[in-house]
Amino acid sequence: MATPLHQSYSPQDLADKKQVIEYKGKIEEFSRLSEIVAADLGVLGKPEAEEAWRAAPVEIRLQFAWADARRTIPQVTGRVAADMPAICQRCLEVFRYPLEIDLSLALVDASEEQIDPDLQNSVETWEIEQDKMRLVDLVEESLIMAMPLAPTHDEEHSCGKLAKPEEQTDRAKVRPFADLKAAMEKTNK
Repeated sequence: MATPLHQSYSPQDLADKKQVIEYKGKIEEFSRLSEIVAADLGVLGKPEAEEAWRAAPVEIRLQFAWADARRTIPQVTGRVAADMPAICQRCLEVFRYPLEIDLSLALVDASEEQIDPDLQNSVETWEIEQDKMRLVDLVEESLIMAMPLAPTHDEEHSCGKLAKPEEQTDRAKVRPFADLKAAMEKTNK
């Protein structure tokens, strides 16, 4: 069964109709995103955590209109929200990273040489190489681009035991360059 996101649409037709698309899906519906998440989680070697994340919800609301008065450049605005599985870089535990993306994209033909500079400064452009596009590609790329390189829990106390600092001991501190500093001061006198 094809979802509305997997069907091909003409951005111009969607803009003409001022189409609004609302969809609630799962992370597993986004193949490239699922591969990236599976590869990240696979590093931990915890297969029990592997399958639960695939059913995590993704909520999408896209609204189409024209970005310019001449009605030549379609625009999509909207919001994508998902609780992405991620590995906390402080404690190395799997957690749900809340991801919310506000979209405002001008859908520009890749063969266009130049677009209006005012429009280019007000919205981000998304190049389309054909007359039709799949919305799943746009949403999936937006989710991938929004994921942080080093996700961490919002609160440090939410982290597991690896994130807690080690207790300080009263061992004598080793200062390897203390002698060097003294020697430099001696030669500079």
